[in-house]
Amino acid sequence: MELRLALEQAGAAKPEAIEVEGECDATAWAEALGVQVIAAAPDGASAAPVALELLQYEFAPRIVDWRAWRVPAALAAALVVVWIAALNIDAWLKLREERQLRGQIDAAFREAFPRVPVVLDPVAQMRRGVADLRSGAGTGDAADFVPLAATFARALQAEPDAVRQIEYRDRALYVRFEPRLVDSAAKRDTLLQNLAKAGLEGKFTDTTLTVRRGGRT
Repeated sequence: MELRLALEQAGAAKPEAIEVEGECDATAWAEALGVQVIAAAPDGASAAPVALELLQYEFAPRIVDWRAWRVPAALAAALVVVWIAALNIDAWLKLREERQLRGQIDAAFREAFPRVPVVLDPVAQMRRGVADLRSGAGTGDAADFVPLAATFARALQAEPDAVRQIEYRDRALYVRFEPRLVDSAAKRDTLLQNLAKAGLEGKFTDTTLTVRRGGRT
């Protein structure tokens, strides 16, 4: 009935004949539909069986194809090479920085303790030197160093980095300044006046100032 209604509604587009594959009573169907029905010979070709695969998209079986991994593998290898190179460059830079810092520490230690003949561990040796100065601050000439240095620091009215080196010997301070801070007679006279107000005596030799307590020769 459905086919008959469809053929009636087709109008001018009604087919002249209908081919049917498989078992069919062509005569009975032709009488019922009013259209010639022809039994067609079955086609021997058949579709290949399709296996049901539930994994789709990135989980599909083709993901295991090594050719699909060539680009990601190449990128991963390139990243590993760049990472190893960056690690080596960073280690080299840190090693160079360490050497520079050690050189600066050695130079600072030699300026602070010029009488030490050999520098093996500048940090440990500097701590020991400071400890020795503190332990000997109350005896002999060392007893005069701390108050003399403190008085000089109060009398010094200059930039924090104005002093390059301070050495204490024979109960006197030998202070070496930055040349630009004592490059004129006016600057030197001002500094000597500040020392005199603090009860100290000073004498310049080039950029080195000798400081003693007032009244000493």
